[in-house]
Amino acid sequence: MSPKFDGRVAVVTGASRGIGREVAHRLVAEGARVCITARTPETLREVVTELGGPKHALGVAGHSDDLRVQLTSFSTLASKTPSGNFSSRPMSDQSQSNPPRRHT
Repeated sequence: MSPKFDGRVAVVTGASRGIGREVAHRLVAEGARVCITARTPETLREVVTELGGPKHALGVAGHSDDLRVQLTSFSTLASKTPSGNFSSRPMSDQSQSNPPRRHT
């Protein structure tokens, strides 16, 4: 059985410590690639290394409410994913056992 989020990407803000760091670890453990953001570049580099390096995680330093950081996060992920595309489904809908839901 493949990991739950195999082939998926996620952006995790506040990933240098606490809940954000744990969420990033869990997503990578479940097969996702992550783009993590945090204000401190040094700590961000440590977390990228913990997560398995650039194959699994990319770091963007800055405030997550800064539009430039948001755009950099998404453009970095898009340029590093094989298809360059993001799924339009939420992460909770992306496992093989959960087909896309139709909203009416």
